[in-house]
Amino acid sequence: MKKRASVLRLLLLSIFFTAMFAGCSMGGNHLSPPGWIQGSWAGSGTVWTFTGDDAIETTGAVTLDFKNLQGVKLSDSQTATTYAISMTQSGVSFTYSFAQVDSLHILYMGVIPLNKQ
Repeated sequence: MKKRASVLRLLLLSIFFTAMFAGCSMGGNHLSPPGWIQGSWAGSGTVWTFTGDDAIETTGAVTLDFKNLQGVKLSDSQTATTYAISMTQSGVSFTYSFAQVDSLHILYMGVIPLNKQ
């Protein structure tokens, strides 16, 4: 039951941020996902796709394309085994965090395992 509540909470957060950040243009945002995370990762009904300059989260029929977000300030940070994307709009910030487990597995926000597609 806890796992179902966590998945539902993440789905609601994704929908909330998609609706909140699909607004007006801000420009100047640039992401640089590290090589180890590039590709598609799936788990718990969510698929993340990373390219050399973008991150895309898909949960059900809802897609959040970070490169095309408008009205949002984006920044990212990385170490050899972690990657984080921070977004801010109207003073509200949220950070998506990922950690590499091995070449086929990452952890999303530290609690949800994702598998290489």
